[in-house]
Amino acid sequence: MSTFTAKMNITGSAAIVIPGNFTTSIALLNASCQDWLGTELDKKLDAEPIDREYAKKSAEKPAATAKRVKLNSDVRDGYMQFRDVTPEAEKQLVKATFDLTTPLGLRNLFDSALRKQAIPVEFRAFYNDCLEFVKQGNSRLGLAKMFKCWTATGFGLWAHLSPAFGMQIHLDYCRLLQANGLPWVPVKSGHLIYKPPSGSKLDVHHDGIPTRTMLANLEAHSSWMSWARAYGVQSLAHIEGGHDGDGSTFVVATESPRHQLAAMRLIKDLEVVAAFSNEPAENKRMTQQWLDADGGPYFVPGLVAILPAINAILTPKGYPAMYVKDISPSTPGSPFIAMWALGAWHGSKANTARRISLTLPSGPMVIAEIVKLEKRMMALAVVAASNADIQEAIYDGNAQFPGGSPDEVRRSAEIYVDDHKTPLSDGLTHKNPQYAGDRIRHPEGVVADRPRGPFQPLAPTIAEARHFLRAAAMPAPW
Repeated sequence: MSTFTAKMNITGSAAIVIPGNFTTSIALLNASCQDWLGTELDKKLDAEPIDREYAKKSAEKPAATAKRVKLNSDVRDGYMQFRDVTPEAEKQLVKATFDLTTPLGLRNLFDSALRKQAIPVEFRAFYNDCLEFVKQGNSRLGLAKMFKCWTATGFGLWAHLSPAFGMQIHLDYCRLLQANGLPWVPVKSGHLIYKPPSGSKLDVHHDGIPTRTMLANLEAHSSWMSWARAYGVQSLAHIEGGHDGDGSTFVVATESPRHQLAAMRLIKDLEVVAAFSNEPAENKRMTQQWLDADGGPYFVPGLVAILPAINAILTPKGYPAMYVKDISPSTPGSPFIAMWALGAWHGSKANTARRISLTLPSGPMVIAEIVKLEKRMMALAVVAASNADIQEAIYDGNAQFPGGSPDEVRRSAEIYVDDHKTPLSDGLTHKNPQYAGDRIRHPEGVVADRPRGPFQPLAPTIAEARHFLRAAAMPAPW
């Protein structure tokens, strides 16, 4: 039995250290983040503020009205102060406090108290409003533009950003799976998850398989590796952070699929309370929703709190106590891959330091899926490429998209991305994949309504994409 199989069978999870140095890749990511913030912030600082309006159907409470009106006034006064009075040198000093190539600048942006302290009181309301607007995807409505924002859980714009430095990790991960009886290949491009400092926790949930399907099928598997060979493995490559409780991915450790099944039945039958809410009627309603949903993630937000109650029922029946187990290696600070059986309960802890991670979506080879992966990856590589690189691909017969010139090939690739709007995975963060090109577009491809992509330096080249796809398309095992 391999070390990987043994670890998976103990708790349904494993951690494997990744070799390599990612210093250059992280530096490119830092610089691209700063390019994104600087570009969007400059546009917002130059624009006259628009007052907040109350848009709900119910009447606004007087205290809320007064607060909103005052904030509108403070923002407008700050705008006038910043535009007409503040010296350019002071503007640049304030902007430098949010330099995302530095740990302090990153923390200033995401810690609301530090952010406000860093801005002079004379235009604090205005500048803070601009930063919040950019961070929320050029929106004041929180997650309304999820595909453009940067959330405290590390999602948002990152779900459509697949960096070149993740491709070799993805291939090596598939080799590991193949060596352990899972003949898997990449089925989608991996994407970034970037949890900023002071990032939020991600509640316990399972993915990929409806709850009722889990309840029907877990019984047939006595070990997590048996289940994984039938249904799969999920994974994250933690390039920076994710160790020892600070932003760690964790599982709710169970000895087998049958152990998790026993706990799920307790929740289904309401034998334990407050899995979803402390209010009984609401808890019952949300339990039914969890059972009936056919798209994930399938959250059980109160699970950690009710583990003692679950254990009190199950341990007398011979099950060991369930507990929260961080998926991290014994080697401190090393990049690593955290893996857990698809369907196993998992989540991530809040983080103090940032955590930079990559998804590694893999599965059995399905020709139709490989074709979709190839078309999308090549389309985005063309969007991110210079005219010279596209011309070279045309000469070599590797341009993938029709056209006799770089402009024509680029236009064909852009149209392909535009036309494919089906989310690549469950969850709000994966909606609107057609906007992925806006993150990585080469300056030579900028036209009306197609802006330059600040994360273009991270994107795979056409040659890198083709190399990855050739390897990914080989029948397993490699």
